Order: sequence, then C-alpha cells, then structure tokens
Amino acid sequence: MNSCNPRLVRAFTALYLTWLGYGGFSGEARAETIVHQQHLDPYPVHIVVPVKVGDETVNFILDTAADICACDPSLQKWLGPKQEAGTIKGVAKSVSTATFEAPAMSIGTHQAGRQRAFVTDMAPVSAAAGAEVKGVLGAPALKDLAVWLDFDHGSLKLIEHFDSPPAGMQALDLEFEPGSHAPKVNLFFMNRGVRFDLDLGYTGAFLLKPESFKRFVTMGALNLDTDTPHKGLSITGEDRQERMGRWESWELWGQDVRYSTATEAQGDVIGLEFLVNFNLIIDLDHAKLYYQRRQAPPPINPFSMLGGVIFVKDGCGVVNEVHEGKRPLWEAGLRKGDKILRLGSLEKGGFNQKSLYELALNHAGETVEVQYLHQGIAGPVTGQLTIGALKSVFAAPELK
Repeated sequence: MNSCNPRLVRAFTALYLTWLGYGGFSGEARAETIVHQQHLDPYPVHIVVPVKVGDETVNFILDTAADICACDPSLQKWLGPKQEAGTIKGVAKSVSTATFEAPAMSIGTHQAGRQRAFVTDMAPVSAAAGAEVKGVLGAPALKDLAVWLDFDHGSLKLIEHFDSPPAGMQALDLEFEPGSHAPKVNLFFMNRGVRFDLDLGYTGAFLLKPESFKRFVTMGALNLDTDTPHKGLSITGEDRQERMGRWESWELWGQDVRYSTATEAQGDVIGLEFLVNFNLIIDLDHAKLYYQRRQAPPPINPFSMLGGVIFVKDGCGVVNEVHEGKRPLWEAGLRKGDKILRLGSLEKGGFNQKSLYELALNHAGETVEVQYLHQGIAGPVTGQLTIGALKSVFAAPELK
C-alpha cells in the first residue's frame, strides 16, 4: 500500500481551504460590497441609520459599544417572547431588564440576523438627535461589517467582506471580551495602557471608570476642572458622577488631546468627540481599526463657547450646567434648570445636538437674542447672549 506524501496532503489542504474562502468551484473571491452608504455630519453627534425591523424601516443610532439592540415600545409588536432579565451595561450604570428576541434586522442589503433587544422609550434620544429614532443598533448586528467613517468627505459606508484600507491609514488590533462583539482598543500614553471601549454611541470624548480616573489624577496626567492641580484624589460614592477632569497633555495617534475632558463611568470609553478628529474604518469582521488624521480642523466645543451645557427636552433647550463668571450663559442671566425657548435662530422644536453645534460654529463671536423661562419669574425672560469665539476641545491650528 502506498503511503500519502505529507507535503501533498498539506498542499491539498491549503488549496481546499483557499477554495472554501473564495466561493468554492465558482473561483470567485467574496467581493467587497457596500451594503449601505449615507451622508455623515463631521460633528460629534449621534449617527442615525435606517434599519428594517419586521415590515418597518425606522431610524436607529449606531452604537458599537452596545452588546444588545434597543427598541422603542412602538416596535414591540415585532419582538418575540420575553426572555430572562439581562444586565444592560451603560456608560454610567448597569440596569437589569427584560430582553426579547428581535426579528432579523436589515441594514441596506445586509441581513443582520436575529438579535437580542430590550425595550425603552427612545423619545429623549430623538429629541437630542434631531430625528425620530426608534432604536439602538448594537455591535452584534454589525459584527460581520466594516464601518467606514469618512468625515473629510461626509460619507458613512457599511461594508461586507472589507478588503483593505486606503494607503496612509494606520492599523490597530481590536479586542473582544468572551461572548461580546463590542470592540475594545488598547491605547498607551504616559507609559500606561488603558483598554477603551470604542463607542460610536457616545458623543463625548472620554469616560473613565473610577480607578482609571483616580490613577490619572494621581499621576498628574489629569486635573480636576479647576485652576488648581489635585494630587492623590479620593473618589467616593455620591460624588463619583460629579467629577470632571482635564488632561494635562498627551498625544494619541498624533492628536494632542490637552484640552479633553473625562468623567467617571462604568468603563473606560473613547467616543465621537475624539474619534471625529480622524477618518476611521472599524472592521469588526476582521478585528481591525484603521485611522488617519482628518484634513479638516478639529471639531469645536459648542458648550464651552456657550459657557455651559444645554440638554434638549420637549423641543426646547434646558440648561443643565452653567459656568460662572464671564461666560455667555451666565452673563445673559441663565441658570441651571432654565428652559430656553429661543436662542438666535433656534426656536421651540429646533433644538438638538446638530442645531446647537451649527449655531456655535456659524455664529461664533456674535450676539444673539435668547428667550427663556426662569424659576420664580412669571413669563419668558428676553436677553442678549454673546457666543464665544471658535474653540476646539483639542489643540489645533488657529481656526479661521
């Protein structure tokens, strides 16, 4: 009996595996396919994509850090039976809630398969996003795709069988926890490493869990948001969500993030306010992240220019935080809790993340009229507010 030649066996096996990967007897490779493409705002605002659930096509927020989808109660008719309660991890806290089996979801021509989902009211998210949002599209629905964010050209592409990035893009490996499809990336600075959740659903720059926050403050890499550096900060219970910090100075991917902020959270998160400085390809299928600095100036910080933080509720702006002193909101007489009915060209129904960003971007240094409701004063108060000069979260060439 003739024995098999081991070299021939190995060669045949390699040929067979190659044949499987390239489409069997057809001899054709699995072609890279753009399954969905749309306009992409070059701002750190929620990315909204159309998703088909059951017989309805509705808007979902793209959220690479979520390991489950979320659906508005109006979509519950398409969901399967209730499953056991599951723990849903958010950026600030975790909650235990019932989950459901969701029908196969479609994004463009891509069939994402059946998903796990929980039900929550998406109205507050819709108000902030400035669009009717019916859900959150988590990482499991994106696991076979590459998400290409080309902020320079205003283009979002979702791609099957992604081949290779354009020349000049740098590459990093993505990591995943067991049983999770949410990508994580290791970043090193100040001779320390942190594994960040790569979160397209978070519009801020960074979030740090308490131990990371404390470590960077102790190192002197992060100061509390005051004029006085703090060392050896002790983080305790009730005040943990109130801590804000400012990076001293470090560089990530060639981007100086000296002016970025960080707050305490459940995990270490890197979000859109930082990521929007780059053109990105998040290839979940092959566990790769490709990045390249944008040609455009970095995004502005509208809340710094306005002198406080404005949330959106019932179509109006709601002052969530006011920076005291010679800051626009403070000098115009607004305080925390005030409801803004009109700010410049924005009126009731027109307040959202994008409109506030564009107001600051297009009217920097200008004085606009503001009308608001203030507790203890009957009727609306009308005043003047001077928007600050163009200011970026990140160090950059002078903005013109």
